Amino acid sequence: MFILIGINKIVIPSSVTRIGYYAFAQNALTRVDIPDSVTEIVEGAFTVNAIEQLKLGKSVSIIGDYAFANNAISQLTIPSSFTEIGEEAFADNAITHVLLTKNITYMGDDAFINNPLRGRPIKSFGKKKPPRELTDEEFLEAFGDL
Repeated sequence: MFILIGINKIVIPSSVTRIGYYAFAQNALTRVDIPDSVTEIVEGAFTVNAIEQLKLGKSVSIIGDYAFANNAISQLTIPSSFTEIGEEAFADNAITHVLLTKNITYMGDDAFINNPLRGRPIKSFGKKKPPRELTDEEFLEAFGDL
């Protein structure tokens, strides 16, 4: 994990399929390009940065809670692959409009709160899938060697 180390630029390799818990949180990132290989961005992955430009890959289907909260994102294009957007996933940004796809089955509470959105308010809906059991590798990534 790369929390609180002041990085301002990253290149995510195309071999990455999942971006872990708070992986790049609290840094100085201004631009993030998520490759098409990534299918899931989990809780807090990019929270509290300075991201202005965000490009989401075509395969991203799940955005976890607070994944991109507290940034400076102004434009957002949601790929048709999206199925879940977590609570406050894009909260506290500068997003003025967003087009949601019909494939989204779950939208967490306040997913876009504190953005200068124009048009109808975006409300939560659907039920979140129950959490799956973490693999040993994912457990170590999230919690370290206890």
